[in-house]
Amino acid sequence: MSTGVITKDMRHVDIPTLKQFGISNQETLDTAVADKVVEEFLNNYMSWKDVVGYMVSGEDGDRLYGAALYTYSANLCLSNHLSEDKVKLLQSELLDYERKVEYLYKFKEALYFSLVICLHKLSLASNKDLKEYLKKAIYYSQAEANHFSYKVDECYAYRTAGEYLIDSFKNEELSMSSPTTFNDPFDCPILELLTLYGDDISKLTSEAYKECVKITCFVKNTKVMPEMDEENNPMRLQKHDNDPEEYLNELMWAHYADNHKGVCIKYHFNNDITKFADKTKSQITYFRDIKYTSDMDFYRKNGAINLQDAFFVKGKAWEYENELRLFTYDPKGTGKYDSIDAKDCIAAIFFGLKCPKEKQAEIINILKGYKWVNEKRVWDNTKHSIVNIKEEHRVEFFQMEIDEKHFGKLKAVEINNI
Repeated sequence: MSTGVITKDMRHVDIPTLKQFGISNQETLDTAVADKVVEEFLNNYMSWKDVVGYMVSGEDGDRLYGAALYTYSANLCLSNHLSEDKVKLLQSELLDYERKVEYLYKFKEALYFSLVICLHKLSLASNKDLKEYLKKAIYYSQAEANHFSYKVDECYAYRTAGEYLIDSFKNEELSMSSPTTFNDPFDCPILELLTLYGDDISKLTSEAYKECVKITCFVKNTKVMPEMDEENNPMRLQKHDNDPEEYLNELMWAHYADNHKGVCIKYHFNNDITKFADKTKSQITYFRDIKYTSDMDFYRKNGAINLQDAFFVKGKAWEYENELRLFTYDPKGTGKYDSIDAKDCIAAIFFGLKCPKEKQAEIINILKGYKWVNEKRVWDNTKHSIVNIKEEHRVEFFQMEIDEKHFGKLKAVEINNI
């Protein structure tokens, strides 16, 4: 949103016409109408763009010109008279708008997608360059989706006790993986759905996602909530009735912790692990719960794919996992694996029934000197205000055992002789 004060004469700008242009001409599918819309923009954009950075007659100039530029781009894609000059103008105006306007991600997303379509139609860019523009479009789509922080404190992860895990403990990092490595072939349906369309742009979009998206998975029995809702309504909403504690999930031990040879890790995250869109256009990182569904057609309605939600949907058969995902989008990402810093986050380790003693000793030796940090907001009587404090706690260790009092159940016994 424009926050500046009008400091120059705007009488040369027809604000009502600019506003009407941005509102009324965005959705046309008539190529003849599209040609007229394109010409109207070409005749007026030099004066219209002057409103960027200003409030004009109570209107946000950034939004007014963003809507007009989007209208131009959408109609240019349909125009019978598409030309290199018109596409290059879109490209230069987009880059200028992107430089001057910090937010309004939805416009930027749409503008980059339109630019790719136009460049592709006229063969004005290589597939490599088109993919880079698509990565920017996807970045802005994720920035638009992640308006606010989801409050996540405690969650759990089941892992095989291999060298990758040991290295992540030593480096205090979280390992992230491309969705292409997941064990469910129907996980993250956007990758499958994009390939169904078969055109070059869909294939390039799928490649961009595969390179830039990394995910790591956790277990959390309670629903994550926006931070503002968490503060106003601290009650935790259970995903299912009668769920066992996260570290007692027998199927998770079997499927993800090498049939009890691995570990379950309890994490306590503070909000600094999430990252939002900023001027650097680097990583976006946020938490979101998985939605379980069998209705893939939900993501095909009207030929549209919900780009924001498609990485957080999974088949109904996996509902027992109570999965929470940490999603990272890095426009500069490559490969199938990556890692992010996660210092002072490990609260406890639960060793599986069959986890080798030498592996337990190795993990305990690495983590016994670590602390995890709990950030709290408390009332300070001397300052007469709410302040943030940090409490440090040592990492706890537990051995999973068969609960002899409850047939078929597990229990966790704390390891004290460290």
